[in-house]
Amino acid sequence: MLVHSVKGRNRSCCIIVAYLIYKYKWNLDKAIEYLRFRRPDIDIHSNFLKQLKAFEENIGVKASLSNDWTGSISFRR
Repeated sequence: MLVHSVKGRNRSCCIIVAYLIYKYKWNLDKAIEYLRFRRPDIDIHSNFLKQLKAFEENIGVKASLSNDWTGSISFRR
């Protein structure tokens, strides 16, 4: 999956977080933690965070946080 944006700090990050929540059933915190590990300069606006939280609750995700992101995730189908 390729997500392209001019600065890649807000909207594109929001899309990636939503994908991680949906695909891997991660909670919002874990998805953001992973994305910040890969790209530390993300800046998702508070309104988008509220929408992501509602999305997470809508699909009923319950996952724990991880302290280690040494593995890689394949986005291929």
